[in-house]
Amino acid sequence: MPQDNTRTTRRRLLAGGAAAVSFGLAGCLGGDSQIEPERPNDDGEGSLGELRWILEEQYAMQVTSMTFSEGRVDLEYSSQATSRAESREEIGAVISAYGLIVAHDGPSEVLRATIADRFAEQATSYQIQASWVKRWRNGDMSDSLVAQRVFNTRTFPESAGATQ
Repeated sequence: MPQDNTRTTRRRLLAGGAAAVSFGLAGCLGGDSQIEPERPNDDGEGSLGELRWILEEQYAMQVTSMTFSEGRVDLEYSSQATSRAESREEIGAVISAYGLIVAHDGPSEVLRATIADRFAEQATSYQIQASWVKRWRNGDMSDSLVAQRVFNTRTFPESAGATQ
């Protein structure tokens, strides 16, 4: 009997190791990994699953896609904003949530957001550098400066003009 348990354990270990290697190689080969929401815990580390959960549950954002590849988070969400002020609030929520994850050693260097279901003059995308939110969370950068850096990365449809 003990031999059967040993064989079963070895098989499980080998199967688990093969799965881990396959998952690891997928990331190395450039495959994007869809991030699923994960309730935050007290382990002291920020995960991308926790980021998605915070955006969806705390900020009630409709995340349509969240992937991770080569140090970059690609986030797509359906905007609920109907004005520039509301759009800036949504971007602020993403900055805040991403800042929490980065402050707890989250695995990304940059977050690139794409805004879907937006109003005509709303930005189509923006990005947040992890280095900006680290400095902001450490008190080395003001709220307005980190927001301005993110706002400067926004792209707009040609029809929106340059008055944003």
